Amino acid sequence: MGSLLYFVIIGIYFTNCLATQAIPLKCVFQNHNILNIFNTDAVTASTNEDPAKNSLQFGVVKFDSHKIDKDDWVFEVKNIEIKGMDDAMLDEISFNFVTNNFQISFNTDLFITYDYKTSGYLFSKPIFGEGVLTAQLKKTEIGMSIPFDFKEINGKKVMELRDFDLWYNMKNDPVLNFSNLYNGDKKLSDSMHSLIKENFEYVTSNFGKEFMDKLGEQIFNVLKNYMLANTVRDFSTC
Repeated sequence: MGSLLYFVIIGIYFTNCLATQAIPLKCVFQNHNILNIFNTDAVTASTNEDPAKNSLQFGVVKFDSHKIDKDDWVFEVKNIEIKGMDDAMLDEISFNFVTNNFQISFNTDLFITYDYKTSGYLFSKPIFGEGVLTAQLKKTEIGMSIPFDFKEINGKKVMELRDFDLWYNMKNDPVLNFSNLYNGDKKLSDSMHSLIKENFEYVTSNFGKEFMDKLGEQIFNVLKNYMLANTVRDFSTC
């Protein structure tokens, strides 16, 4: 990850590895170039290897649609795009080889856009409108707990991630804009924007989990493919 979310294995620490046996970092992956991923181009040029083996790159995370229908509020979105994952800063990463669990946490500024349509009631007030939402969520913390297994592919031992449990924390006040909320009525729109910002923790905790899990699924798939692309060493022969 360098200073970004290019996968800095050099930041890994191992807890309770193989009960009481400490495992040198160099023993974990056959490809020692995995430690030299601060500059993906340099690694690729010197090894003629697939860049996917040496870095994590997310690009623009996209998914088609999402719907909230809860507590009298209906909120439908489509054409969702999320930027910011390639600038994420690693906070913590660890593997536990006793429980076969991988944990990672990071923070980043997320930039989200999507088409929306809403109706019903929010904060006991009627809400309606259809347009485009743009959101800037600074210092968003995301963490994942991921169980894994070891498997052999073409005679090589790799780590296969199974599923994930995600948590998140949005630390700063959001910058939000719902275009055409209340069909362009500025007074009603400004009032609802203020209510959402003032109660954003409530909104994200009550309505945001399923949306963030969809983002988590995309992150998980990138991590899973990355792990499958890199060989794990036989610790006993290291």
